[in-house]
Amino acid sequence: MSAKVFKVVDSLRERFLHFAAISDQLPDTYRSGIVFGFTSVDENNCSYCLGCVDIDEDIPSGNTIQGVYCLISSASEQHLLDLCQKFAKSKKSGKLIILTIGTVIDNQTPELITKFYDIKSKKLCECSLEVVNDNEVIAKTIIVRLRADICLSFEATVETFLDELMKSTDNVKEVINSYDIQLNQSSFKTNISVTDNSYNSITLSDLYSYLEEDPDMFDGIEVPANMRKKMIEKMRKQKANDKSPLEFVVTNGSNVSHLAEDNKKFTFNITIDCLSLIEDNNTISYLLRQFSNQLKQKLSSFANAIAEFELPNVVLDFEPSKLSTPVTYNFWPKNATHFISLTYPKNATDDELTERRKHFHYRYLIPLDRPVFRKSNRYLLANERPKSDYLLSVHNGLKESGIKNGQIYCVSGDYTYHHYMQDRIDDNGWGCAYRSLQTIISWFRHQSYIDKPVPTHKDIQQALVDVGDKEPSFIGSRQWIGSQEVSYVLSHLYGITSKIMFVNSGAELSNKGRELAHHFTSNGTPIMIGGGVLAHTILGVDFSETTGDIKFLILDPHYTGSEDLITIQKKGWCGWKGTTFWDKNSFYNLCLPQRPDIY
Repeated sequence: MSAKVFKVVDSLRERFLHFAAISDQLPDTYRSGIVFGFTSVDENNCSYCLGCVDIDEDIPSGNTIQGVYCLISSASEQHLLDLCQKFAKSKKSGKLIILTIGTVIDNQTPELITKFYDIKSKKLCECSLEVVNDNEVIAKTIIVRLRADICLSFEATVETFLDELMKSTDNVKEVINSYDIQLNQSSFKTNISVTDNSYNSITLSDLYSYLEEDPDMFDGIEVPANMRKKMIEKMRKQKANDKSPLEFVVTNGSNVSHLAEDNKKFTFNITIDCLSLIEDNNTISYLLRQFSNQLKQKLSSFANAIAEFELPNVVLDFEPSKLSTPVTYNFWPKNATHFISLTYPKNATDDELTERRKHFHYRYLIPLDRPVFRKSNRYLLANERPKSDYLLSVHNGLKESGIKNGQIYCVSGDYTYHHYMQDRIDDNGWGCAYRSLQTIISWFRHQSYIDKPVPTHKDIQQALVDVGDKEPSFIGSRQWIGSQEVSYVLSHLYGITSKIMFVNSGAELSNKGRELAHHFTSNGTPIMIGGGVLAHTILGVDFSETTGDIKFLILDPHYTGSEDLITIQKKGWCGWKGTTFWDKNSFYNLCLPQRPDIY
């Protein structure tokens, strides 16, 4: 048998070192816990380590324990052994990885130290370690979704509410394996507890061959049978190549009631919605076991959430109609290779959940430098995302700039492209800065820093009047605005602060590579730049530390055409520009929006 190999994804390594550097600021509860991931079916004796969490009940769907972590500087060997025995008590054999840190000196970045533990001998052992790119893992997996509607129904008094809730939950768990599931848009249907041996040889990838036509694939079109068959086969191959999400639904979720004496009846209609990344060559038998575990885990999560969020209301006002069912949200954090599913009170606002979100950041070792777990940041599959009149993140797919030995520093996250003549407004010749501002604000919306809409030209003008920068006659005019006005609007309407950078000429911008690189590294927001009568948006820079050479990734708001990505990229409306793009005889002001310190 080949030696055990652990592959740690690069994003986990970065997150671990981030928290190692601030470990003394963490609550003790979150300074040690579980390393989770999956054991590969493609690679013999190889396990991928994707993330960390403090307790095994909250390991994301599709993952299992692969090891432990400890953020205590220079923890003793005995302490690490105790952690392994604590978290691996349900496993009788196998190997675990231990992620820990050395002694932290003078606030320097701690060193990642890895050890390995043999469960059977209860001793440290030898294993191999590799740090791999996140994309290597994502390329091996398929997004799998499982949906189920389940009713918890019981009778209770104030005193027995919690006990009856838990009994009802346990009753449903007992019948989960009798549920049937079906793959959406297909004839594939099975029982969760099926023991058909053929399912040991059918993989997730094979399921694409069961797909039938999309609902609107032949809508209103007469297609010959042979042609229909070819089109469906082409669709199946395309979805298999794209690794399109596989969506399953429980078709017979049982309404199990646990009835006590003649007391008030409580009913909670629960929608379970699980997203997970599962290795594509796992078998259907494996998938069905995952589904059984997911449903039981989510039921427990809902019951605990009901007890936490609604039990106080029961005590205060014993009226079933006033209680609500908590809602589960699936998140796929940036720079992570796994989903995280969290349950929130149905009517709680993001502001009310701030402290709760903070603890989830700690629990999963997700840096607190940007929103991740706000409701509006939930992950949506492509068919669920709202349709937009604007193109999204149009720089994606561009060719490299050509800078030798350059390093690209780029906008972090999505934005929408706003340009002349959109929204039925003829702003050709005067609205470029307005459009650049709209693009910037769209970035803050996409990262869920704000939930207010992107402002219209009139909204922008009104804001500048309100702050005293313009006279009332400015509203409805076709007057230009600059970077300073952009910063005023960001501050007044959204509470976003900005830094203003001044350069005396376009030629001077060639010396700002290091400063701009730092901005995109630390903030990642689009930059508005104005000079002469023109405004543009800077989305990134390609900068060489050795030569000082630089190119700018420019999004040009002066475009007046349709939302045609090919044209926009091919004609350079979004593309890399050299220093000669800037007028050497004009001075420029840059508005660098600062990312708020919220989560």
